[in-house]
Amino acid sequence: LVEKEHDGHGGWRIDQIDSNIEGWFGTIKDPDVILLHIGTNDFGQNNDTPNAINRLDALITKIAVARPYAHIIVTNLMERGEPQNTAIQTEFNPLVQGVVTAQAGLGRRVTFLDMRAAVPLSDMPDNLHPDQNGYDKMAAAWLPAIQAFIGVDGDAFAPELARAVGATDYTEVDITFSKPVADSAANPAFYSIDGGLTVSAATLDTDKRVVTLTTSAQTVGTSYTVTVNGVVDRTAGALALAANSTIDFAAAT
Repeated sequence: LVEKEHDGHGGWRIDQIDSNIEGWFGTIKDPDVILLHIGTNDFGQNNDTPNAINRLDALITKIAVARPYAHIIVTNLMERGEPQNTAIQTEFNPLVQGVVTAQAGLGRRVTFLDMRAAVPLSDMPDNLHPDQNGYDKMAAAWLPAIQAFIGVDGDAFAPELARAVGATDYTEVDITFSKPVADSAANPAFYSIDGGLTVSAATLDTDKRVVTLTTSAQTVGTSYTVTVNGVVDRTAGALALAANSTIDFAAAT
């Protein structure tokens, strides 16, 4: 089957992606990698091009804050016909790597990819869109950029607690981890909850990212803190969740 978990929108600008990204995140599973190649339509539509780089910076920030455990690979813009190409090379491309470096300096998982160097204008019959040869070159550039920090079993970061959400039956809570975790994460002894709740069972989902805890009856609208110990990821090194990691959730209302 063709992999279709992507959001490619013909003619869209940075601001349009920015307006929709948080809504999309609410409807999909947490991504491990986000490939961000956006901006050429800002120049094609002459949409406040001097501030396009600022819009890209703001979009990266929004993505990194919403999904801090995803690895974001940001590219510069490929060559295109004039006069847009000169504007891109003047107002945007020279600044992209600096924006990415600054984001990484804030501790965000953001890296830069020089996509412009990968695909020449000769692979774009209309001076804008790649032909199949151009798309193959783009894929060949994306792949090693992903493999640089994502292996078969995940990245080199220890797992963390991403979210906890109580179920409407008041006897379950879903714990989402930042990355796939070992099957042993389904050990209920690894979890404790304050407020007098007890944990009787734990189930790891097929994606190895979410553990559903079965608890004693939760009180409607009450906030609880889950403490987790003993969980490790699926890498050969079995990187461990920090001891006594905690995350809060509220019983459904």
